[in-house]
Amino acid sequence: MSSFTIQVLNESNNNQVYYLFYKPFSGVGYTPLACVTQKSATITNTKTATFTINLPTAVVYGASHNQPLGSGVNVSIQESTVIKPPEVVPVSLQNNNPYFPPPKQETSAGNWATISTQEYKTDPNAHVFCGLGVVSHGSEEIIPSCVWEIQPKSTYPIPNPPQQPVFYISNDASLDVGAITAKTSADATVDFTGTGDNFCLVTQLSNNTFKVDPPSDLKQQRALGRGTRGI
Repeated sequence: MSSFTIQVLNESNNNQVYYLFYKPFSGVGYTPLACVTQKSATITNTKTATFTINLPTAVVYGASHNQPLGSGVNVSIQESTVIKPPEVVPVSLQNNNPYFPPPKQETSAGNWATISTQEYKTDPNAHVFCGLGVVSHGSEEIIPSCVWEIQPKSTYPIPNPPQQPVFYISNDASLDVGAITAKTSADATVDFTGTGDNFCLVTQLSNNTFKVDPPSDLKQQRALGRGTRGI
């Protein structure tokens, strides 16, 4: 499994808290929404936050009762399962809450996975959703990286790979882990696509803009004495 490291250096002259989220994949017939996956501690001026990033390995489900999915909504997952691609993952509903029926060991040709919803009745205000999840660094907790609302008797193919190595860093204080956000055009974008590297330094400057260095190799950074410091 690929992992990446993003180090955020605070040179803003103020204390900062940083948030990380992933660029969602493009769904066919549905639109995944990004969720914040990591939050730093409070970082004082000239200090750094270090994010260790794993790619999604799980499918997650939940319900956002009486609250349609959208920016600012904080989602809470109720079920999750680690994927062994290519896999068809069935989902059904009981009392407006999603659950996993026993899998049929089907494969999802050409995709990382396919989510297949069964016939069920649901309250439209339940806003049942599914999405992708990542294992939180340092724990076994699964955090949603993107989510979308689902309908009965539908299929949701997830491409292979399910996640391009594109990540966003923000210091927006309105964010929190699990919150849906559309803040993809502001703050910092780190794109490892096609680089073969796994480390990037991001600096927040005194004018509150972000400078993103070209991606490099983490082993090389450590050899140069620029090891990362944990958040």
